Formats: sequence, C-alpha cells, structure tokens
Amino acid sequence: MRDRLRKRIRAAISGPSPTSDAARIAGLDVHALRPGSASGARITKVGRLSLVGELPDGTRVKIVEAHGPQHAQFQALVASGPLAELVPPVLGVEGTLVVSAWVEHDPGARPPDVTMLVALLVAIHRTPVPAADAGFDAWADHVLPRARRAARALGCTPKLEALLRPALELAGSTHASVLHPDLTPDNVITARSGRPVVIDNELLGVGRTPWLDVANLARGVDRERDRVLDRYREAGGDALDADALPGVRAMWTARLMGTFFVAGRLGAAHALLGADAHERRLPFER
Repeated sequence: MRDRLRKRIRAAISGPSPTSDAARIAGLDVHALRPGSASGARITKVGRLSLVGELPDGTRVKIVEAHGPQHAQFQALVASGPLAELVPPVLGVEGTLVVSAWVEHDPGARPPDVTMLVALLVAIHRTPVPAADAGFDAWADHVLPRARRAARALGCTPKLEALLRPALELAGSTHASVLHPDLTPDNVITARSGRPVVIDNELLGVGRTPWLDVANLARGVDRERDRVLDRYREAGGDALDADALPGVRAMWTARLMGTFFVAGRLGAAHALLGADAHERRLPFER
C-alpha cells in the first residue's frame, strides 16, 4: 500500500511520461518522436519546438522549428555549404521544420577551450552572407521584440526606448554577417570523428550584431572571460571601437532583460533599466 502511494506521488510530481509519436517530415519517416532536451521539454528557451526521433534504419535525427520557412531554408543552405564542416547536416526541410542528423559526441574528448570557441565563432561570422534573405535576425526578430515585450509588461517602455537608442544606431550602421548568438561551451561537442561540431543552431541567422555573439560566448566561459574579445580580434573578428561600445552594452542589456523576463525574474528585468553604465559592462570587459 505504501509503495503504491509513493508511486502515485512521484507520478503526480513528475507529470505524465513523454509519449513517442511518428510522422513523415520532408519525405522522411521519423518515429519515436520525443522531447529534444534531457529535461523533457519540447519547447526551447526561445519558444520553438525541439524533438528527437529515429529513421527506419535507426539513424537518430533532431527536428527543430525555425522562425519561418525562409529561416528553415537558410539553415539547410549553410549546413550543406559554407558551414558543412561545423554544423550537423540538414537532412530535410518542410515548412518551418528542420530535420538534421544527430551527431554523437566523443565521451572521452576534452571540453572546448576558449581558443577553439572563438575560432568557431569567427569562422561563422566570416561565412559569406547568402544572397537570399535568411528570414531571421537575432537582434531584430528575437532580442529586441522580447525586451520590448518585457518593458510593456513592466510599464517601463520609455526607459527602455531611451536605453535602446545607441543599440538601434549600431544595428543600422554595421555590415551584415552570418551570426550564431548561442555559441557556448555547452553547444560545441567533439564528434567521434574528432572534429568540433556546433549544435543547437536554432538561432543561426544573419544580422548586424557580431559583438552580441561575442558577449554571449564570454558569459558562458569560466576562465579567460576578459580575454575573449582580444582572442576574437586576433582570430580575424571585427574590432570593437569605442564608438560602438555603448550600442553593444545597450544590446546586451536588452538581451538580459528579455531573458530575465521570460524566466519569471521580473525584479531583475526591471532593475536593469535603472543600472548605471558600470553595471551594464559586457561580460568580456575588464
């Protein structure tokens, strides 16, 4: 009796167990569809569907919802071309769904160091921008709308808009690049072939905010955080001059505000708008 009660309590706490499903996507018969994260979440932190499944021959795949059909086609284009050595191959696209191969990591490999991470980010930023519209700009289509959503909810839109002025000027004056705003140590694995592979590419797109990517990378490393910008420049990345610095700081503040808001940290989101310039320093600033 007591054991049955314990089982009922555990079931109530954990919720229903994830169920598998099957579907035909981009001409591929995918079965055993299930959540794409270890936590059991089917929706990513940016609000997109993420699943894993298997093909009839046992090949594992990942299915992710892009931000639109153009964005899905863009990811397939760069994965089969200039970034073929850096990201998992895309097997098919249907609508906004992108089906890519699941890359098995080498469990004995060392975690990526700062030098490798920066080199990967520079390689992505130096990728030729496709002629076709990528359909997704992380700043314009993700960071900025989410920050404005937070400000509306918190009743502080005028404060945010005043803070955003240098960010909007910077975004309008910087050249376009292929960007990856979520390149972190957790999103780089060493494949069994020995090569580094960038995974979780849902935010891969084209935009005008390369230093926002650099700030996000710096935030994710424990050591040499204040060397990330120098390493980025030494590896061929764009230099960050003093005129652009206020705009990047404003972009980073907007990103944090949106992140805090969707995580339910309303006090932290609101406090960012009252922070002084020192408190808005970027993760790579000394």
